[in-house]
Amino acid sequence: MTRSLPPLASRMARVRRSKLTSLILRFRGSVRPLHILMTQQRNIPKSLSVVSYLFLLMGVMAAIEILGELTHGSFHLDFDVLGFWIFFGLRRFSKGWRTCALLFTWPWLIELPIVFVCGFFGSGPAFIKIFGWRYEDVPIIWVSVVSVVFFIFELWIYRVLTRPSIRSLFYVESK
Repeated sequence: MTRSLPPLASRMARVRRSKLTSLILRFRGSVRPLHILMTQQRNIPKSLSVVSYLFLLMGVMAAIEILGELTHGSFHLDFDVLGFWIFFGLRRFSKGWRTCALLFTWPWLIELPIVFVCGFFGSGPAFIKIFGWRYEDVPIIWVSVVSVVFFIFELWIYRVLTRPSIRSLFYVESK
């Protein structure tokens, strides 16, 4: 003789089983490459996608520089490694990481015009340090040229992050 469960208990067991099954299926369905999963869930505008990848590049470059300094026996903390998290935050439409991206953009918008003026009116050779390598005897006018290019570039990033159509993706209206 088999013992049967009361109707309510058997119904609860089925509900628990179906919730567990749907949770497992949902988990299995999300095990895909991260960039494919993110673009399938939300339609990310191309300009925002480019900006997010630029922040990822910034994070990779900062990590390489930190590792390079470690191999020389010193530690150099570079906050640009936050570019990794900014990348993922922008792809998830996180308003906090959008604000962080703007905070990384604003100082460049202030500093680059100052660098332009110093390069334009300065005299003598300049130097550039990239990944711990120091390049000396760079003509000072090139500092101004590079600062103009990067200023336009940073202005474009700022415009993408503050454009109303992009900004609305980060702030979901509640009804």
